[in-house]
Order: sequence, then structure tokens, then C-alpha cells
Amino acid sequence: MLASSLLSGAVCLTRSSELSTVYTILLPAVVLSSSVIVRTFTLDEIFRLAAKSQALICAIVVPFHWKKLLVALDPRSADRWMLRVAPFDMHPNLVGFAYGIGALVAVYAAIRSKGAWRTIYSATAAASVALVLGASARAGLLALAASGAVILLVSYPKLPRTWKIATVGAAALISAMALVYWLKIYTYLEILLELNSNTRGLSSGGSGRADAWSRGIETIISSGSQLFFGSGLRSSSLEDIGFYTENSYINILIESGVVLGGFLISIILGGIARTLAAGRRSPKFSLELYACSAVIMFAVIQSVFNRYLIGIGNFGSLFLILTYNYAWSAALGRKASNNKSLAPVFAR
Repeated sequence: MLASSLLSGAVCLTRSSELSTVYTILLPAVVLSSSVIVRTFTLDEIFRLAAKSQALICAIVVPFHWKKLLVALDPRSADRWMLRVAPFDMHPNLVGFAYGIGALVAVYAAIRSKGAWRTIYSATAAASVALVLGASARAGLLALAASGAVILLVSYPKLPRTWKIATVGAAALISAMALVYWLKIYTYLEILLELNSNTRGLSSGGSGRADAWSRGIETIISSGSQLFFGSGLRSSSLEDIGFYTENSYINILIESGVVLGGFLISIILGGIARTLAAGRRSPKFSLELYACSAVIMFAVIQSVFNRYLIGIGNFGSLFLILTYNYAWSAALGRKASNNKSLAPVFAR
């Protein structure tokens, strides 16, 4: 990310873009400060602090938007299409991203907490998922389901015995309910998520995203300088290229070029492998590492349809940069475990 900022700074000297220049200055400050944070707090502490923040966010948002949320979640509501939940004017796609990460963080804290705090975090997770559903953020829902299922399957051999029994019981109950009520569930989701809509349905090319992706690829290969050096951070905005790519990977390649951008994407994807490998090496079940993997995996899946894989403008993106830092701290192996605050998390 720092290398991308340096490249962007060089590119900004050849073109005039206030947004790109400002972002080029701000991103290194965020990355460097987050690297200090991961050397000060353990991964468990960061997840718990983030969960408290998410609980406070939901405590503010839900009282303001509960009426609109009920309308959005009711398939019989005539105004449901116009009332997709967008807390304080957030884009529905961003709601799916930020509150999806918030739901994962809250689930982690609920598992790790007891008494009243467990109740608070469980309610926070439920409220976060409800907001994602109320925003009709389908990419966020898909990423939540996929990342949760994959991490559960991968971590299952390491789960404590009581957790394994609970997991099997919950899976059996959910499967039974799905079999009995599958028609009602499908009908509800079909209406709520507009699966058969002409503009947002499954046959709409991802709500026009396929065309945007094609235009994005054309932009990447439009010139040699664009292909190898990119056009600077945040230069893939509507104002600069005339459309939204609706894909984080195309965004990164437009802004940082195929060489550095490709390397940056591989680093993010590698963070999942690193945290999962550290979790498997751990002699005991390490919820922190699997939760870190889940957050990055959620963002990686969701970002196929949206543009938030690298960002600093919302609470989800800020937490994501912290998880990137932790993922590569885990990759440092023994050096990371020598750090006093990281030792409990990454000890082998």
C-alpha cells in the first residue's frame, strides 16, 4: 500500500486530480498508524474494541431507522423498493460491506464474552445483518454466508468438543428448517433481494456490472503508461473515467497498474492463507486467527461486486486495513511471536 502511494504520488505530478492527491497523502498515514496499532494491541483486543464500536453504531443507527428497516424487510410493503436502508445516506452497497464486517466482529465478541456483553454483541450482530438485508446488499449477504461457511469448515477440526456438537446440532436444525420452509424462504428472499427484477435480477448482468467490468478492462489496457503505472489512487471515480467499475480488483489495476496492483491483490489474498496456516499451526483453537481470515475473505468475495477492498472512508475499511496488518504479522512467524503483545495470538 505504501508502494502504491509512492507510485500514485509520482503519477499525480503528471496529472491534476485533487481527490487522488489527497488520498495519496492520507493512505500512507493510515497504513503506518495501523501498523503501530497492531504492534500495541493483540488481535483479540482489536476485535473487542471494534465490536464495542459496532454496538455503539447500531445503538445510534437503529433508533433512527427502525421504521424504515421494518418496511424494507416486509415483502408486502409497497414502498420497500424506495426505502432500502441507508444509514445517514450511506450507499446500500457500502452498508452491506461495513455492516457485514461489523456482523462478523460482533459474532466474535459474542463468542468470547459472557453475561450481558454476550447479549449486547449478539443483538449487535443481529442488527448488523438486518441492516445488510434491509439495504438489499446482496453481495454482502453472499460474502457473509460464503466466508462464514468456509471458515467453519476449515476450523472445524480445531473446534473444542462442545463447539463441534453445537455446530452439528445447529447445522442439522438449519437444514431441517430449510427443507420444511424452503419455498417460503425462497419466496421471501426472491422478493426482498429482487432476484427476478429486470434491473437487479439474476439475468441483469449483475445489475449492469458485466458491462462496467468490460469497460474497466478496456481502461486498464488503453495505454502503456496506464497498463504499467496506473493513473493514481482514487482515479477510477465517476469524475475521472466516466463510470463506476463496481469491482475492487479492476479498480486497483486501474489505479496502480498491473504489476504493483497485481502484487497488492496477491498480498491481500495471501493474507487469508497466512492466517489460516497460522491457525492450523496453533496447538489450540485460535478464534482470533480464524475471525481475521473470515473478515478478509468476506471483503475479498464482496469486492468482486463493489469497490471497497482498499479504503479509508468508513469503519469497515479501516478495520480491514488492520486485519491486513495482522495477517502479515502472522506471516512473520517467530519474529511476530517475539513481540510481547502479539505473542499470545501468534505463538506456535
